Amino acid sequence: MDQSFYCGPGNIYRAEILFKAGVHPNIPGRNVGQERFNLIWHHTVSLLQRGFECGSILTVDSEEAVKLGKPSLRRYIYNAADCGRCGSRVQSWDMAGRTCYACPSCQPAGAEVEMPKDSRDAVVFVSHCAKEPLAVRLAQGAQKLVIRELESELKQRGLPATGKKAELVLRLDAALRES
Repeated sequence: MDQSFYCGPGNIYRAEILFKAGVHPNIPGRNVGQERFNLIWHHTVSLLQRGFECGSILTVDSEEAVKLGKPSLRRYIYNAADCGRCGSRVQSWDMAGRTCYACPSCQPAGAEVEMPKDSRDAVVFVSHCAKEPLAVRLAQGAQKLVIRELESELKQRGLPATGKKAELVLRLDAALRES
């Protein structure tokens, strides 16, 4: 959703709220309808209250995380390669200078939505505003580690820890696949 019409929560919450509501981000606000708007509003209030109370952006209900076998899961699709709920590849694209995220299975675009031409598999990154423990990030792939973490992990495995970040990521990902 275009944040010039639906603003306030920020990009992480926007992605997660729309996910929980099952609403594709490219549905224009004028086409949402009252029922979907109410669902979006419900999740907005609920998640912002939770964030205020726990002091962190935590969008996955703890009961569902346990049921999914992922008790440390904090977010479903934001900065994730795969959907935390169904495992489908998360798609991302640019909208007004911000990255949008959607799960094609949990948030189907439908006939009313034209998928953007720059839609692609989400590329994860080191998030400084939604930090996760090292073990969680490592389980999601080496690309979510900072250089000093990559170097440390490679050294612990007896592997060379020199080179550009892309090289370190490839080397550690290969080691993770072999273990």
